[in-house]
Amino acid sequence: CLLTNAPISKVSLVRRTKIKDPNQRFVYGGAIKVEESNFTLLQALLICFAPLYFSFWLFFFLLEQISNPDISALFFFVYLFLMISISLAAAPSFPDLAVIPKAFQNDVDHSFYQILLIILSIGSVWFAVNLNEIFIFHEIFMYILIMIAYNCLKYGFRGLGYVFNWIKSMRRIASHRPSEINIRQFTRRRYKPAKPKKLR
Repeated sequence: CLLTNAPISKVSLVRRTKIKDPNQRFVYGGAIKVEESNFTLLQALLICFAPLYFSFWLFFFLLEQISNPDISALFFFVYLFLMISISLAAAPSFPDLAVIPKAFQNDVDHSFYQILLIILSIGSVWFAVNLNEIFIFHEIFMYILIMIAYNCLKYGFRGLGYVFNWIKSMRRIASHRPSEINIRQFTRRRYKPAKPKKLR
C-alpha cells in the first residue's frame, strides 16, 4: 500500500477474538483497512496481484534450486515445504478481487486513461528493447523500465495539458480588445475612508 500510495484508513496488528477465554482475548493478525472509494484501477491491480507475482517468482526460484543435483537433502525438503506453502497462499482473496471493479467504477474515464498508459508503456519498452537489441539479464529490470516509461508518459501528458491550457488562455486574452477586458476582476477595490459628519 505504501509503494502504490494507496489511501489507508487503518492499520492493525492485534485484533480482538470472540473467544470468552481471558487468556485469548487478543490474537496477532496484521490487517490494513483502505478507503476503497479513493482507489484507482492501477492501485487495485498492483495491491491485488503483486503478492501473487512475488509468490510465483519465489516459487520458480526455489524450483530452480531444488533442480540442482548437488543440493543437500535438508535444503531440498525445506525448499519443497516452502513451495507447497507458497502455492496454497498465493491466490488473492475475494475481498481483494472485489476491489478491482469498484476501483474501475470510481472513475471510469481515469481507469481507461490508466489502461491506455499501461499499453503505451509496455509497447514503448518492448519496441525500444527489440529495436536496440538491449539484453535484459533479468526480467525485474523489464518491469522497472515499464514503470519508468509509465511515469514519463503520465507526467509528460500532464505537462502537455498544462501547456495547452496556458496557450488556450493566452489566446483567449489576446483575442479580446483592451476595452472589452474587465480589469476590475484582476484588481482589488480601493479603500475610501468615509467622510466624517459635520458637527452642527
